[in-house]
Amino acid sequence: MSAFKSRFRILSTGFRYPESRLFYGRASLFFDRIELTGLGLGGRHLMVIALDDIREFEPAQTKSNLLSLRLKNDETIELVLNQHTLWEQYLSSRLAWRNRLENPPISSHEQTFVLGETAGVSQSMS
Repeated sequence: MSAFKSRFRILSTGFRYPESRLFYGRASLFFDRIELTGLGLGGRHLMVIALDDIREFEPAQTKSNLLSLRLKNDETIELVLNQHTLWEQYLSSRLAWRNRLENPPISSHEQTFVLGETAGVSQSMS
C-alpha cells in the first residue's frame, strides 16, 4: 500500500526531461505528490516526488516551459512541462501555504490567546 493517500489528480500534462529521452512522458499533480511516468530506453519510468519534499521551485528564464524543483535533500529535478504556468501557480500557492504553517507570523502563545479570546466571545454570543 502506498504512503500517499490522494487519488484525485489536480493537473496532468505531458512532460520531458531536458537532457534525456522519455517517450509518452506524463506529469500528474496530486494533493500530496507529483508522479512522473513514461517510457524510457530501459523500460517503464516512474518517479514520485512528495510535495512536502519540495523546498522551492524556479521557472527557468532562458528555456521555455522549464521548471526546476529543489528538494529538501538538495537534489534538483528539471522538467519541461507543457502547461508550466498552471504548475507554477499551484506550486507557488502550495509552498506559500506550507511556509505560513511552518513559520506563523505570530507566536504560539499569541495564537493560543487569540483562539481563547475567539472561543470566549463565541460562547458569550450563544
